[in-house]
Amino acid sequence: MPEFRLLSTSGLLGYGFPEESLKTGMAREPHMIGVDGGSTDPGPHYLGSGKCLNSKMSMKRDIALMLDAALSAKIPMVISSCGGAGGEPHLKAVVDIVREVAHERGYRFKLATIHAEQSKAWVKQKLGQGEIAPLKAVPPLDGATIDNAERIVGMMGPEPYIEAAIRLRGWRAPRGRSFRPLLHGSRARCSSAGRRRRYPRGTTACWRQSRKTASSLKR
Repeated sequence: MPEFRLLSTSGLLGYGFPEESLKTGMAREPHMIGVDGGSTDPGPHYLGSGKCLNSKMSMKRDIALMLDAALSAKIPMVISSCGGAGGEPHLKAVVDIVREVAHERGYRFKLATIHAEQSKAWVKQKLGQGEIAPLKAVPPLDGATIDNAERIVGMMGPEPYIEAAIRLRGWRAPRGRSFRPLLHGSRARCSSAGRRRRYPRGTTACWRQSRKTASSLKR
């Protein structure tokens, strides 16, 4: 079985990492570099407020180093659950940073963004069709909760990642909300089962979530 090496720079975008650690990781010649950008640990505030969990300065520092490494090695770079919550404003904030770094450094590459924010009408439709069920120890979702939600994102599966990889054939990818292991697992799946694909030289991606639903109430 061929080896597929994936490099994660840290547990969360903006938390920082030693540059020497990145150099050590890149010396292992990874096939992809990525980082998760979100967490449920801070609670619903950031999802509802639209504010990012970490500062622009800290995220930009991490993104710049990752872009330098990914473009130098000609491998894809992926950022998941952008801005801490993966909503539309969080995704935009991270994409803006990626574009800013690219402009300052004179980089050119393919950029994919995958959105996770869901419309209230669509969620209510699915609720009425009986397609939404609560997770363990969570009360059932109702129409009033949907109406009062400031922002709703869905939990993304691997399919959007795989589609972006196949369509763009090489990317930098910031995106909205998704399950952390999918950040790396979906890229590996693109190269498994005899479907190994070569990705073009420069690319980045940002994504959001679909599937399971999470909501943040107005305060």
